[in-house]
Amino acid sequence: MTSRLRTSDEFDPLHRRLAELAPLFQDHADECDRRGGLTDEVVRALHGSGVFRIGIPRELGGYEFSPRQQLATIAQLSYWDASVAWTTMALQMVTGTTAAYLGPEAAREPYPDVARGEHALMAGQSTKPGTAIRVDGAHRISGHWQFASGIALADHLHSAARCAETGRVPVFTFPKKQATLIDNWDVLGPRATDSIDYTCEDVFGPDTHVFEATTTRAHHGGAPGAR
Repeated sequence: MTSRLRTSDEFDPLHRRLAELAPLFQDHADECDRRGGLTDEVVRALHGSGVFRIGIPRELGGYEFSPRQQLATIAQLSYWDASVAWTTMALQMVTGTTAAYLGPEAAREPYPDVARGEHALMAGQSTKPGTAIRVDGAHRISGHWQFASGIALADHLHSAARCAETGRVPVFTFPKKQATLIDNWDVLGPRATDSIDYTCEDVFGPDTHVFEATTTRAHHGGAPGAR
């Protein structure tokens, strides 16, 4: 029996690129801790390596690593710097799952040309949902979410909110500029993950930019034959 699990040929090349960045991550570790987030040099290096593409489906231009490949990549980063690893883990996971579960119309905006590095980064939380009020073709979303690791690097947020009319808890995607960030990350470690809270009030969330928190149906990517 052959496995239906996809693996990516980009795995070894990416790991070689990340290994070349190890001295940079280690040299900047203290400054990242002091800032409470990654330095600009580390952020540029991560973008350049392509590591944020590991969860994005192939058909959108991503690497679509298998779960084991993703875990191995984060483990490699953890060896050099735990905050770099955690931030990357959170961003690639939310970015990848959002790309998989948003429909084609919604995915075109944040993922215009992933192969050229042109794509949004997603952060946010699906725990402790906010509230969503139904309006024509959309919801109005409000809430306070915690522990949004890597939010400083993100362009968009994905946030769970409970629909007042139905009790469902879908996940909404909207630009980060529509939220208020709360600078409350004060911990012993890992300090440099920028895992702060955020709030939003009456944000418009169109039905095209939402997916069910419990869905297992991907619009993009996934094992062959799973859709």
